[in-house]
Amino acid sequence: LILDCRHASCHFTDPPKVHLASGAAFASIEVEPGQQVYLGNVDIKVAFYAMELPGKLRKYFGLPHDVRAGDDVGITHLEGVKLLPGTRIVPVFCAIPMGWTHSLAVCQPVLEGRSRKVAGITAENALVDRKIAPAIDPLIHTEYADNFESYAYQEPFVAKAAKEVGGLLNDAGLPTHDVFVTKGGASLGWEFSAVEPILGVSHRGMWRLRLGLLEFARLT
Repeated sequence: LILDCRHASCHFTDPPKVHLASGAAFASIEVEPGQQVYLGNVDIKVAFYAMELPGKLRKYFGLPHDVRAGDDVGITHLEGVKLLPGTRIVPVFCAIPMGWTHSLAVCQPVLEGRSRKVAGITAENALVDRKIAPAIDPLIHTEYADNFESYAYQEPFVAKAAKEVGGLLNDAGLPTHDVFVTKGGASLGWEFSAVEPILGVSHRGMWRLRLGLLEFARLT
């Protein structure tokens, strides 16, 4: 569920910048001849909606008018109190809404903070925007909103990193999808070859680019 938060976002200053791995960062990864890259991934389920919005901010993310609890939205209890069907309430968001300008700036530090409690996962070997990629041996990693990705020449390294990050996220009350480890494969719009030291745009990324350009050409 993505909300139109343009009006709500006008009540806030510009969000702090986050440093996600960019295309230039991926392009700077150097893979030695004869080596293949293993990928380890774990991601938070419905990431923004697994995180609670502070109570003082919820007034900015509600319906523009009140509704009848039972008759309009089917709510019978609120914080343990039984409501009559005609009780007037104003539903508000209790989670961080997708569409708010600050949502990514809230989610990203949570993932980074939990990930970097794992041994060997540090700021120094992180793949981020506007920095040359660290050496892939023994391991590099990146956190992208709700995704933790690790890359190495040895499968056990990425498997261990992804599993431990997943465990720390679960300990913090954040549900995750299953960890998966692959030899080569897609990662955040990029594709690592499973047989050669080659990195390129994923098939999905190419189609999105192609369709986007075709739509742009149609409108101009």
